[in-house]
Amino acid sequence: MENTKYLEWDEKLTVEQWTAKYRTARKTELVECMGDVCGYGLELVRHWIKNKTYSKDKDELYEATKAAYDNDLIGGFFYEVLENWQASDWRGKKGQLPSPNQIFEHALKYRHQIKQAYETQKAVIKWETSEISLD
Repeated sequence: MENTKYLEWDEKLTVEQWTAKYRTARKTELVECMGDVCGYGLELVRHWIKNKTYSKDKDELYEATKAAYDNDLIGGFFYEVLENWQASDWRGKKGQLPSPNQIFEHALKYRHQIKQAYETQKAVIKWETSEISLD
């Protein structure tokens, strides 16, 4: 079983310490999820997290993870993004897995599409409700 002791409540911690723990957990989740959808596998990604080894793939993954964190993306979202990649991107349709930078960029595009669809639906509902007569 995975060690989740770092998530346990500790009343001795300050707000700043809890904030730092949250950021670390969020970054860890991001790098694990992004690495998983790119085909590296969790074992290798966790090895990279624990060990200070050099790898071009690791550097690319960490750079994309930082960009994802800075853009307020969450780890679990990348599994949905991968499904969209496989359905809509020509490389995904051929069965290719995305690189970390490709999945990050696709995540931004996909999130934009979701926001646009939400705004469109919200406008339609607002228009439809304004047409309802309560007489």
